[in-house]
Amino acid sequence: MELQRQFRYLQPLPKRRLFGLVWLVGVMSFSPLSSGWAQVDSESTYQFDDIVVTGNPLPKTVDDSPIPTEIIRETELKKNHLRNLQQALELRPSSNFSNIRGQQQASGVSFQGMQPDHTLILVDGIPQNTSFLALDTEQFQLNDIERIEILKGASSALYGSAAMGGVINLITRKPKKSFEYTLLQQVDPTRSITRLKAGSRQENWSQEVSLQYNPLFNYDLDPSTYSFDGAQGYNLNVRPTAIYHPNTRFSIEAGYVRAENQWNFDLAETTADGLVPYFNRNRYLRNQWHLISDWRPSTNLQVKTLLSAETFNSRQSSRDFARTPFEDQVKSGSLETYRAEVQTSVTPSDFVVLTSGVVSQFQRLDVLTTTQSSPTEIASNKDIDQKSIRSLEGYLQADLILGNWEWIPGLRVQHDADFGSFIAPKLSVKWNAIDQGSFQTHLRASVGTGYKVPSMVERFYVLDHSANLGYQVLGNPNLDPESSLSLQVGPEFTWSRASVTINGFYHDVENLLVYVDQGNRNGIQTYQFANQARTASYGAETSLQAKWLDDTLSTQFAYTYLISRDRATNQDLIFRPRHVLTSQLRYQFYKQKADLIMQFRYQSDEPVSLDGSVRSPSWLRTDLKLNLELASDWVLFMGLDNLFDVHRTGRQDEIAPQIDRRPPLGRTVYIGLSLSNT
Repeated sequence: MELQRQFRYLQPLPKRRLFGLVWLVGVMSFSPLSSGWAQVDSESTYQFDDIVVTGNPLPKTVDDSPIPTEIIRETELKKNHLRNLQQALELRPSSNFSNIRGQQQASGVSFQGMQPDHTLILVDGIPQNTSFLALDTEQFQLNDIERIEILKGASSALYGSAAMGGVINLITRKPKKSFEYTLLQQVDPTRSITRLKAGSRQENWSQEVSLQYNPLFNYDLDPSTYSFDGAQGYNLNVRPTAIYHPNTRFSIEAGYVRAENQWNFDLAETTADGLVPYFNRNRYLRNQWHLISDWRPSTNLQVKTLLSAETFNSRQSSRDFARTPFEDQVKSGSLETYRAEVQTSVTPSDFVVLTSGVVSQFQRLDVLTTTQSSPTEIASNKDIDQKSIRSLEGYLQADLILGNWEWIPGLRVQHDADFGSFIAPKLSVKWNAIDQGSFQTHLRASVGTGYKVPSMVERFYVLDHSANLGYQVLGNPNLDPESSLSLQVGPEFTWSRASVTINGFYHDVENLLVYVDQGNRNGIQTYQFANQARTASYGAETSLQAKWLDDTLSTQFAYTYLISRDRATNQDLIFRPRHVLTSQLRYQFYKQKADLIMQFRYQSDEPVSLDGSVRSPSWLRTDLKLNLELASDWVLFMGLDNLFDVHRTGRQDEIAPQIDRRPPLGRTVYIGLSLSNT
């Protein structure tokens, strides 16, 4: 009842006007208003000759790949002033963002009704999902990204259990000149950005270093309360890399990534004794080292090896009272991950590619809780002591070209020390139905099974949000692995100047991990990780892209219809909107040295309570962006995000879960300047 009262005054936005506004942009993609279609240029959002590597054993053009692959190019990242991976994915069909197991400032991404921890995130093919749970999409810097490749569903045998819902691969831009640099400064009232990158390429060596720093400034949506809605802190990413390439047949890369995040919240609780201020402090530090070799002893053989090591450390002080000179309670966690992979690709003929590989992984977790009740009374408890898991995986995938058909069958075998073995078959197929030069039609389909073992956090950890959100989530050592059956099928129509893609999807998941209400324990609302017997997510996604008016006007439009339900109760799964529409208009002027961009994202209302009785309202966000090329290397940019100031209700001075899923930040104006010779 309390949750329902919080939404009494949150009225849904008028759907007819919202659908009309966003649909108009999409319809304009094929409006007869255009006086002449422009030729596709290097900045087109619908190029079909891009080389993709995700899901395929060897590089292919995006048009030739049987596994459907979406691409976000470097030009789009720059023109849209995208700060992080979440913003880059917001215009993609079926993308959905939700908090990672209740972490207030951390947002994970999922596709087609799956969970955020079902999405595998890679950087240059190196898995990043080795941290506690799903990865925060705000961790990933975009200043050195050449493109982002997206696969949906369990369609490729090259990726393991973390890829049950899809794969996101961030491909970094390697130096091409003797000296390259990028400098960017953006001024924003809530989170400014500083980006630096320098790189060099010589005959046998390439090296680069990139840095992104985001200071966070707290903000308050409701000034009448003490509690703030935004965090104060920073995000810092540093990435040095060196590559030795003595010839075209061999290269070896060594790299390091440091991702540091700190968020501090000023909060308060109203009690019988009055207002009690307290702080919520969170610090996360991820260090990852990797070594990659690529050896091609002959034209039909390629051998790749990957060695990586990662440490992830967290420190959370969830209820530090302002009245005490010490931190009342601190929970510290440490997760170590070591991974080794060998992959071999053999090309016995022009029509056959065989890829096989072996992956070994080891993880170890420690969690310590320290409680202090006075300057001298300190108690420590080892919540998790040296818990470890081992896994071994092997895979085999073939790429077969038979006339107008291309088939990619695959098989992945996974063995976990605690859960035994599982075999996951996959199959992707592409049919070149029509090829008439300027017009082509392809049909792509894939089917695959997925498998994901519970993480150590889900089995043993206690996610304690009792201090600021009023609940805790207990680990469950008796969890079973999740398994899925995924289907994707749809046509793609491409012209030299436009494209239309339609994709239907279906995901049947057994033993989906969810929260189960355990009632009130010692005055704290308690949930526990548990397996949900069976769930189904299905629907369709469409995208339209086109250009006209002598290469000055372009548009993108995407719509996703989604149904996600518990098959036992027929109730909708939480945090999954039925309708999502995104659209973008881009107008070039001033001799194509200036760009004006308008973006829309609409989400329908969605359930936020386990029984479906409470729903978060629908919303529409509109963003405006402007780019102006001052000189060959200088670009001035500015933007107005959330034009109509649509945002969630401000945080109150009480302990309550955040159930409003509208944008967390209101209208924001920013300006920036970039200098680059790349």
